[in-house]
Amino acid sequence: MKKTLYMLGALALVTSLATTVLAQGISGTVTKVRGDKVTIEVSRQEAADISVGDQATLTITPKAAQAPAAGNDMLTGC
Repeated sequence: MKKTLYMLGALALVTSLATTVLAQGISGTVTKVRGDKVTIEVSRQEAADISVGDQATLTITPKAAQAPAAGNDMLTGC
């Protein structure tokens, strides 16, 4: 009986780890932020695998800051 319980526990552990490995990565562009709701646009091909009730994790990658336009600083012409 103990052996069976250990095997079921090991099977549950392996199954829980396997679902993490099978997660897929989908990337998109944030199109709207309103309060606590974020709208992200992805391609149709990537969106085909998404269904209602799926869980998602959002990783934010900030874009690089843009350099100021030439001529807009106090040292121009010195």
